[in-house]
Amino acid sequence: MSAVPRVGADWLSRVGDDLPDAARSKVRVFRCFLLALIAVEAWERALRVSGDPPTVGIAILASVAACAVVSPRFAVPATALTALVVAADFVLQFPGNPNHQYFQGVLLAFLLLLREDVDDEVSQLTRTLRWLLVVGLFWAGMQKVLHGYYFDGEFLAYAITQNDRFAVLLQHAMPAAEFERLRGMAIQQGAGPFRVDSLFFAVVSNLAYAAEIVLPVLLLLPRTRKLAVFATLAYFVAIEAAAREVFFGGIMAALALCFGPPIWLLVFRPFAYLALALLLATSFGLLPAWFFS
Repeated sequence: MSAVPRVGADWLSRVGDDLPDAARSKVRVFRCFLLALIAVEAWERALRVSGDPPTVGIAILASVAACAVVSPRFAVPATALTALVVAADFVLQFPGNPNHQYFQGVLLAFLLLLREDVDDEVSQLTRTLRWLLVVGLFWAGMQKVLHGYYFDGEFLAYAITQNDRFAVLLQHAMPAAEFERLRGMAIQQGAGPFRVDSLFFAVVSNLAYAAEIVLPVLLLLPRTRKLAVFATLAYFVAIEAAAREVFFGGIMAALALCFGPPIWLLVFRPFAYLALALLLATSFGLLPAWFFS
């Protein structure tokens, strides 16, 4: 009768286990970073829509929560306030919500459901955070395989026609004539073909889903876990160089660092806050504008 729970426990532990004190340190850093990131993103959106009162109110409340969470005493109330803020923002943006807003909701739910002051639960919480990265990354790769638009590079070729950020990065992976053909293409019925005569471009396209399938497996294996963490970070840097979805990328980077010792997140923290401060300054027009969301 005890075999089933034991098998389940073994599978949950495949992402690694933390002692309670180590888990608690990771959760505190991750919680503070997540709430700060949500607050900065809320201000970016509020200022992008020219100070719309509801979005400004959301940004103010998110900022209050991000400041309050620094005190362990207010960690749970601040997380609950942020969850309400994200829910309100979700309603305001629906159906045009960014995908990572759903993910933020899931993360906040686990931070509220699993108690930081209970040893077993805080250890389970860090396992859960790691599993969210593994499952999310693997399923993203499987979606690319199931839809099939990465095998011959069709998706990335189409992205070049629509998005300057992808064009700037991917133009170096194909002949100049192919790049000019794609950039000059009028998107209408019958347009195409969205394929590129370049082996290197095809390799880059296929690496996108291959990495998302292989990296989660390597994160599950103790012998390859440390290398896989840095490979995962490098992968997200490469992705965000084109996509520029830095709020999503920041969350995924923090989750990847949860696979290591607490010091990894502690070292990450000042650089993460500096990056968020720069993004906030950019949103307020204090630094040159660039696309990052």
